[in-house]
Amino acid sequence: MTRKIKKEKQHAAWLKLLYSRQSRDVSCDPIHPGSEIAVREDHPGSYSRLLGQRLRVGYYRRMDGLNAIWIVYPNAEYGQTIDHSHLREFFRIVHDSDDTDYYGANRHVLEPL
Repeated sequence: MTRKIKKEKQHAAWLKLLYSRQSRDVSCDPIHPGSEIAVREDHPGSYSRLLGQRLRVGYYRRMDGLNAIWIVYPNAEYGQTIDHSHLREFFRIVHDSDDTDYYGANRHVLEPL
């Protein structure tokens, strides 16, 4: 077995272990991509600059797992990531999407609002 093949097998085993652990990251159902969210007026925290804006949940990344939620700004620009507990504390869900393709493999890019 060549050195390159051995490294590739080790890397594949590491990725398999990583993905198996990430599926257990979320203690609740993950929020669907494309769902519209807004900052809570009663408890904005450090998101007070986003008050009054309608934001969306972006597609998840396989390397980050389902507990890293991407916030998409109104101009369809991906901003920062947060986890589910943080999202539920500082944001409210305005409209829950029915999209079940969490990683966006077979979907179009999110359009501006």
